[in-house]
Amino acid sequence: MARSPSLSRPGARTPLVAGLLGLALLTSGLLAWQAWDAHRSHRRVAESTLRELAASAAWQFASGVQRSLYAEVYKPGLEIAAQSGGKTPEQPLDDLADFRERARVEGWSGGAEVDLLFRHVVGTGATDWSGDAPPSPAFLTWLQEQLPDEARDLTPWQPVDRLDAEGRLITFTTYTPTSQVGPVVFGIRLPVDALRRRVEAGFDTIPLLPPSLTKRRPNAEILHAAVDLPGGTALFRSPPSARGPDAAAPAAHDASGSYPFVARGLPARVGVRPEAAGALVPGGLPRWRLPLVLGLLLATGGLVAVAILQVGREAELSRLRADFVSSVSHELRTPLAQIRMFAETLALGRVRSEEEKRRSFDILVQEARRLSAQVDNVLLFSRTERGALRGSPRPLDAAELLTDLVAGFRPLAEASEVTVVVEAPPGLQVRADESLLRQAVLNLLDNAVKYGPRGQTVRVGCRSTAGGRVELWVADEGPGIPAEARSTIWDPYVRLDAHRETHATGSGIGLAVVRRVAEHHGGGVRVESNGGRGARFVLELAGGVA
Repeated sequence: MARSPSLSRPGARTPLVAGLLGLALLTSGLLAWQAWDAHRSHRRVAESTLRELAASAAWQFASGVQRSLYAEVYKPGLEIAAQSGGKTPEQPLDDLADFRERARVEGWSGGAEVDLLFRHVVGTGATDWSGDAPPSPAFLTWLQEQLPDEARDLTPWQPVDRLDAEGRLITFTTYTPTSQVGPVVFGIRLPVDALRRRVEAGFDTIPLLPPSLTKRRPNAEILHAAVDLPGGTALFRSPPSARGPDAAAPAAHDASGSYPFVARGLPARVGVRPEAAGALVPGGLPRWRLPLVLGLLLATGGLVAVAILQVGREAELSRLRADFVSSVSHELRTPLAQIRMFAETLALGRVRSEEEKRRSFDILVQEARRLSAQVDNVLLFSRTERGALRGSPRPLDAAELLTDLVAGFRPLAEASEVTVVVEAPPGLQVRADESLLRQAVLNLLDNAVKYGPRGQTVRVGCRSTAGGRVELWVADEGPGIPAEARSTIWDPYVRLDAHRETHATGSGIGLAVVRRVAEHHGGGVRVESNGGRGARFVLELAGGVA
């Protein structure tokens, strides 16, 4: 099947691959959003369930304490207060000691906690009290001025509770005697500690949630409860959560925002402990995984970005390789055309003299050498790309090697009117594979002639350096190498823009071969200015044995 031309061009797949990667990133984002939304919905349902359970527990708590107060305080306390003169205006009100003794005789243990017994006759305004200490002016003002209004609509013997300014519990009721003195309001007062003990007992003993959910675990292990006095002072706090005192779920309240009351002015707030949520809701209260989701999404985005960059690099590499093939083909075509032309001239007998015949043979040999050097360079580069570069390093006489190499290269240089001078001290040895080193130096010479001006002098030399190293160098008189490009010209397929604009052709692999040959021998390469005229390319290798 024929391949689509649009997909066979270098880099033609880049938009398609980038689009697919972008679609994958978008899909990942949608999946992350779906996961986050599902988690948020799950958490919302779990929190709603826990709030409903907490609301149920709060109502159970409040109603249980109310029942306890009515049975243990309001009913027996007001009955004994009535017997102590509370409902009889004509009878003096018993003192507190008599009240407590009567309570003991009646079997009511709460009588010992009462600190005030009071009575107010609405018709006459008469007020009586007995207690451990005189009541405060604020209490007397309430007793004489506000209590009648609060008791006006009460059903006789209906107990009512309230808190005074100090947070003490007051319960009172009304009674209408047969005399014409009007209704009588009487009641008792208990200190804050007595109220606190009954709230604590209610939280400890009242089952606030169904046993099927709690597995009969104590309330304190599952719920967090708080009851505050009107001024904000804490009357009761359950033990703090293992995750801190503020780690409980939101306090339960009804749709209007109100809380159930254990007594008038005492709202009961109840929440589920986070560590107990798993026992009440399957799976527990899900943790927020937004950081994890965002982290995975960012990681996916990073991977997609890296993939797009890699695709871009692949497209650039494909373009460079296409340029390389084009350049190599052009470079090979030139010597082949020369060889073919002079070979046909000789074959057809068109030479007019022995001098022309000899010149034709010289050109054939010259172009064959150039073609051979170019093919060897491509094959060597291919071996370096595959990591299959092999060689047999041995001590070589550097001056002898350079002299012999320049002698073979001189005909190519003379064709461009270039003079090549060898500056190599005798006896200096370098340890390298001869064929690889020859190809590396030939590449440097070829570049010097190719990109330098006609009539220039190219100098080839060597010298020893510290540490037993040897430097081989080729210096030309060309335009030089810009400082910013001196580290990139050694990469494959790289050609300077200034070189692209000239008539000189090149494959962009010559300097790459030089660098890899140097690295194969444990050396390095660099380029530097040639005293203001051209560039000096330096190949550093290990020295040989003298």
